[in-house]
Order: sequence, then C-alpha cells, then structure tokens
Amino acid sequence: MSQTQEFNRNIIEKVFSQLENINFRISTILDKDTSIGGEQETLTKLLIEKEQVLNYYVQILESPQMRTLFNSNPDFWRNRINQILSVDESNLDKMKTKFDALTEKMKNFNKQKSLMIYLKGEQ
Repeated sequence: MSQTQEFNRNIIEKVFSQLENINFRISTILDKDTSIGGEQETLTKLLIEKEQVLNYYVQILESPQMRTLFNSNPDFWRNRINQILSVDESNLDKMKTKFDALTEKMKNFNKQKSLMIYLKGEQ
C-alpha cells in the first residue's frame, strides 16, 4: 500500500470513527427509559455534527484517490458502511417509537383537557 493510500485510508477511517461515535452517542440517549424531550438539544447538536461529517465524507469520496482506495477492497468498505447504516436504522426506529409515545401522551393530555373544559362548563 502506498503512502498516499495509507494517508487516504487514515482519513476515511477517521470519518467512519466519527460517524460511529456520533451514532453511539445518539443510541445512548435513545436507550434511556425517559422521554427524549429533555435531550432534544443534544440530539439536534449530534445530528448537525453528523451532517457535517457526512458532507465531508461526500467531498472526499469524489476524489480519485478515494475511489481507488474503495475499489481496492470494496467488500471491506461496504461492510463498514453497512454497519453504520444498520445503527442508523436502529436509531431511527428508536426515535419513531419515542415520538409515537410522545404523540400518544399529547393525545391523552388533549382529551383530559377537553374533558376538564366540558366538566367546568356543566357546573
């Protein structure tokens, strides 16, 4: 492996490590039994950070050196990407579950509020 390929490999490994770290931090928040309402700001910051890393990833993918590196061992790189995507999918499922629970709580709150208004009007 040439020095340039080694340098490029280090760059992409750093990007993958950053993505894995962000995914881990998101998973940690989502795995808590509590609502994500209190963690909304942290999640937003993590997602913005992830977007920046992904934008950088897209930029470096466009370089001929990176294409050569990926083509030199496509199965390895495909597996790395699939691992990240798998955690992303799991995190999205967890977010959907949490948001569905919040939606249900809001519906119940609105029902109780309507009932209280109705009962107050009968007095």
